[in-house]
Amino acid sequence: DNHPELEQFSPHDDRRPEAVAAALTAQGLQPVWKDWDSYLGRASQRL
Repeated sequence: DNHPELEQFSPHDDRRPEAVAAALTAQGLQPVWKDWDSYLGRASQRL
């Protein structure tokens, strides 16, 4: 096989969650860290 495997994504990201949220928001996206707490009967926390 002459086609080496390519890395799908870098698993190492030094950004803090706040920086990731800001980058997503800047692109018009809404960061959702997890959305199943209400289903489990627990209150969720927001950044």
